[in-house]
Amino acid sequence: MLQPLESLVFTIADKLQIDQVKLPLLEAATLVFSAKESFFKFIYPQTHALLDFRDVSLLEIKDGEFVIGINKDLGIKWRKGNQVLGRYLFESNNVITLIAEGKP
Repeated sequence: MLQPLESLVFTIADKLQIDQVKLPLLEAATLVFSAKESFFKFIYPQTHALLDFRDVSLLEIKDGEFVIGINKDLGIKWRKGNQVLGRYLFESNNVITLIAEGKP
């Protein structure tokens, strides 16, 4: 039997952020999904790691920024517990997320 999409994509930390952020549920869930996709596109050229959605979690969402926590080692530079800062913007019915190298 297939797992519900929620259990494949969102960690407990993600769900807490979705519950705490002052956005409609669909927008918050879309932001979490997009932020993780941005992280995957950011990290792949550096590590060539194939990641699962549950390998990272959103630890904080506020004021156009988010913090992603890494849930498993991805190499010497990117260890479990490291955090990466990202930015987001809602434009019409879209969310734009961006990650450039930097730590919160």
